[in-house]
Amino acid sequence: MHRCLLDVLPTELFYIIFDYFSGHEILTIFSNVTPYINKILLSYSNYQVNFKSILKFDFDCVCQQIRPDQIVSLTLSDADDTAYQSELFLSHFQIESFTRLRSLTLHNVETKSLLIILQQICKLNRNFRLSLENCDIKPLASIQIPFQLRYLKFGDSHLESINDIEYVLLNLPHLKHFELHGKKVNPGLANGHLWENITSSLATFNFIFHLRITEIEPILHSFRTFFWSEKRWFVAYENDRLFTVPRFANDRCIDNFQSPVYSTALDDKIFTDSITTLVLSQSFVNFQQQLPNVRTLQIASDVHPHHLSCIINVKRVEHLILSFPILQPLSNIVHILNIYGLRELSIMTNPFQLLEQLKGMQFKNIRTLTMPSAFIFDDHYPVEQLCFIFPCVQRLRIDSINKAIMIRMIDGFIHLSDASFCLKSFSKRDQIDLKVKPEWALYEVRRLKCFTYTCRYENSYLHVWISEQ
Repeated sequence: MHRCLLDVLPTELFYIIFDYFSGHEILTIFSNVTPYINKILLSYSNYQVNFKSILKFDFDCVCQQIRPDQIVSLTLSDADDTAYQSELFLSHFQIESFTRLRSLTLHNVETKSLLIILQQICKLNRNFRLSLENCDIKPLASIQIPFQLRYLKFGDSHLESINDIEYVLLNLPHLKHFELHGKKVNPGLANGHLWENITSSLATFNFIFHLRITEIEPILHSFRTFFWSEKRWFVAYENDRLFTVPRFANDRCIDNFQSPVYSTALDDKIFTDSITTLVLSQSFVNFQQQLPNVRTLQIASDVHPHHLSCIINVKRVEHLILSFPILQPLSNIVHILNIYGLRELSIMTNPFQLLEQLKGMQFKNIRTLTMPSAFIFDDHYPVEQLCFIFPCVQRLRIDSINKAIMIRMIDGFIHLSDASFCLKSFSKRDQIDLKVKPEWALYEVRRLKCFTYTCRYENSYLHVWISEQ
């Protein structure tokens, strides 16, 4: 009987390897390889679990196979692609059972679940990070915040007064890192002197305020004091946003790079290094700067990879957006589509023309596929050809689609885990019924007879989250 060579490796080496993966990736890669490795999975106590945009199958695996006391980092999300996730999660666990938790992120979590979670984390009495992203932060005013908290983030908040923020910070004497996103902000908060009084004990303080300022220089001057320069906390103002850099520097560049006119930063490198999305509306590329960290590339013509390589590292592109008419063979685009690290494709042009140019090819690296609302997907749409060209798609976003085409797509993309479809062909009566029972639209899908799934119908969109039975 042959012994698996992995079984001779020490447990400690596996622990080191696991630290580079998220929780569901560890289970996917290493589960049921050998009994020896299964025992290591059970003993490992440093799982980092991120449920944001997770596949339903992976969510179920984590909930079934990992104990709460093995998890040190947890992210929950009730966004459209993981509908009612927090409610499902709380049906499996209580937050207070996560005795080794060091980081908790709540993204778009519904108020009912948020209240339950915030009440339970106070019982943990541990030093950990708390992030509330696009959540209602008002419950914090009536709930005891963990005294030992060292990192706190409020994302997409409405800020009318500094008093609430000051109250929170004064009750967190051990807090060292604070991040604040303000959607609607009182202009009086754009004052560096004001923040000096309540952030002096912090190691890092990052903020972004959405507000219009008519006279910016006096505002920036308040952020050029000895306090701000000693902390090396730099601030910029651009497009009605006042923000710290590099944390909130613009990550999107269109055709030509320009650093903010108003800034307390010492040079432009802090801004070029922050660009992760590049949009090119012309085939000729004439850049003076290198953008080393671009991950999303949007192009409006068949740009030659050599021209692109003068600006970015093409091999690091993960998301390609096509936004030009596809009227001829796309030798350059095909080259980019074959990049191993490319995982997401958005077709913002006529998808029929693109499929014609890609006929007979396959791109197994594409995991996420998005197509816009400008084109109607009717009964004549070549769904089978689309599924052949992109056979490994797990996430799908389609607009202007009818029910019959939607059913063919769910059945055709055999690895599909989450999908969103804009269904505009239903009557008002049907739409009312779908809000009550969205499963009605999926009864004819063959795949779902052997799979479990959750779904939600909202604003003409049907969101489906699928896992294996």
